[in-house]
Amino acid sequence: MKTKDGQKYAAYVQTKNKTKFLIKQYQSETYKVMAAQVRSNPKKFLSYINGKTKVKSGIPNLVMRILPDESKDTTTSTYEQERFYQTSFRVCASVFTLEPQNYVISSNL
Repeated sequence: MKTKDGQKYAAYVQTKNKTKFLIKQYQSETYKVMAAQVRSNPKKFLSYINGKTKVKSGIPNLVMRILPDESKDTTTSTYEQERFYQTSFRVCASVFTLEPQNYVISSNL
């Protein structure tokens, strides 16, 4: 949010909650319709089940660099991946810092 005005934030939270409620309501109605049509439309139900039971792969091997012969140098070592993640985390942590809650930037525009 661009502002920390209490009224605007309250309106934002109210809209967010209403949206979440409507999404859950729509999903619930969709599931009820699908359950009622299981015998007449099994393809739709099985498609839904297959989508929910797919195994998603974990974190893929990291591409560390592209070699001169256009092949990729990947790492499968857990140690190398951990080292890469730690370095990335340190860089991000140095850029994004936490400021005190009472810290306000005032601009005279």
